[in-house]
Parts: sequence; structure tokens; C-alpha cells
Amino acid sequence: MLVPPKTKAGRRLIKLGQGTLDRLAKHRDEQELQKEASSARWEENDLIFPNTIGKPMSIRNMYSDYKRLLNENGLPDINFYALRHTSLSFLLDMGTPVNTVQKRAGHSKASVTTDTYGHSLAHSEDEAAERLEELITPVAVKLLSK
Repeated sequence: MLVPPKTKAGRRLIKLGQGTLDRLAKHRDEQELQKEASSARWEENDLIFPNTIGKPMSIRNMYSDYKRLLNENGLPDINFYALRHTSLSFLLDMGTPVNTVQKRAGHSKASVTTDTYGHSLAHSEDEAAERLEELITPVAVKLLSK
């Protein structure tokens, strides 16, 4: 069952990198072949990842496919929901502004993002101290002798 997002902020556009867009275009072409093969059985629901006849994929099949792909590609066995958490944590770790991550996450307020992903911001105090150090270290300072 498809349901709307919990909040207005949850309805959003998410920008994707060119490599992902290219792969999605290839997937769309493959899906067109699937539609032709299914012919009259195909039920158009405007889904990116439907089952073989255009209906929403079952959670069991989606999860099975996901686990198989992880295994085939030598990736760690990570919980599907953790993908969201991991990607948002990575963005914060890379220094992406909190407001940008907030919008990508669909959080209504930046405080929700910082409360949820605060562990990813913990390094920022150390990083800020190091950046200031780099900025002022080149300045020669004579110490006053007593």
C-alpha cells in the first residue's frame, strides 16, 4: 500500500548524481522490455522498481533481491533501513551543511536532523579547532619575556 509522507517536508525532490541517473535510464529501458514481455498483464503504476507485471514489489522479494545483491557484490550485510541512516551520516561526516542534509532526509526542522545524527557531528568541534589552528599557525608571534 502506498501512503503519503508523514510531513510536508517529506514530499521533496532529491538530486542524484549523473552515474545514478545513467543507471536509472538503463533500468527504464530494461523495464520497457519487461512491459512488452508482460503485455496485457502489465499494470501501470508509475513505479521505478515494480514486480514483473508492474505492481508494487512484495517486501519479501525486495528484501531477498537486496540481500542477494549485497552478497554478489561482496558488500557487508547491512539492514535495509540502515542505508538511509548511513547515507545521511556520510553526508554530515563529509561536511555537508545540516540544512542540506535536513532537506534530503525530509525532516521538517534541522533540529530533527541534528538530534538524530548528532554522532556524525561530534567530530566537527575537533575539525573546527584544527581549521582555526591551520589558519593562525602561519602567523609569527613573538612572546613577551618577563
